[in-house]
Amino acid sequence: MAITKKEYSDLKKEIDEIKASVDEIKGAIIGNKEFGQEGLVNVVKRHEAYIEGDRKFKQKLVGVGATLGTLWTLILKFGDKLF
Repeated sequence: MAITKKEYSDLKKEIDEIKASVDEIKGAIIGNKEFGQEGLVNVVKRHEAYIEGDRKFKQKLVGVGATLGTLWTLILKFGDKLF
């Protein structure tokens, strides 16, 4: 089964189009430093770091709020004995 020049040419054209599409997908996922494009992998890592930092900040805020609330309650309950 031999292929003709036209069939070979058509196959080569299709393969070149597929290669170009794969290169674009790779560029979107990994990024392209030459053009300053940040890839999805780096964006996800950056967002994960932000979310983790935000989570820690909120945990600290809740802890401080609970501590202040407890101290305020103790001051209100036993304040008359202290002053």
